[in-house]
Amino acid sequence: MQTQTISYPFTVGQLNALNREQREAVEAVVEYLSDFPLSEDPTDEEISTSLNLLKSCESSIPPEEFDGDILETIRRKFSAVFCVGLELADQELTQQGFSQFVQFSFCPVIEPCFDDASHVAIVDYKLPVCYLHEWHKAWCFHFSNLEELAEAVLNVKNHLVTQVKLARFQDGKHPIYVSVEGGVVQNVENIPAGVSVVVLDYDVDAQDSDRIKPSPLTGELCWIAQY
Repeated sequence: MQTQTISYPFTVGQLNALNREQREAVEAVVEYLSDFPLSEDPTDEEISTSLNLLKSCESSIPPEEFDGDILETIRRKFSAVFCVGLELADQELTQQGFSQFVQFSFCPVIEPCFDDASHVAIVDYKLPVCYLHEWHKAWCFHFSNLEELAEAVLNVKNHLVTQVKLARFQDGKHPIYVSVEGGVVQNVENIPAGVSVVVLDYDVDAQDSDRIKPSPLTGELCWIAQY
């Protein structure tokens, strides 16, 4: 009689190989998906079962995760990475002295699709700002190990933190964005109190490379000047 060996995609060995920040990201995803934190001494089975929705598979979702509404399941799949990354960014910005609902207000928008790319945007519901916009086909959005998953979550977190800082909300001013391409803005006068004007020039070839940064609206590279 042969004993069947079960191969788990996510393991204790992988978890123990993570650094502190990566492990916290993975544990946050586990709690997001299962509503419970990892146990103090987790097994391969516990970790893999909790993260089953994110394992590598050939379809949009693992067949056993289908609960009758594939779009909502795909939405949950993307939320596990992007919403957790958002929550971690929220925590870090707050620790650094930024005020939620004053200097930033994250709002995730996920448009799931089972036969084409699903879109994920994180916008500010008080300001005209898009901090992040990505699109992925659900059957390509999966992870072969815990390090890959952790880095995906942390990339979202770090991107959001950078975008909020780039918008320079520290002064408490609400920005008005002016997008130009190849235009020359000499100065902006009579700016109302509590408002800043941010010029985004997408003609990066003609600009000083030291001042080129990702746009806080689209993520594209642009030259940024603030008044």
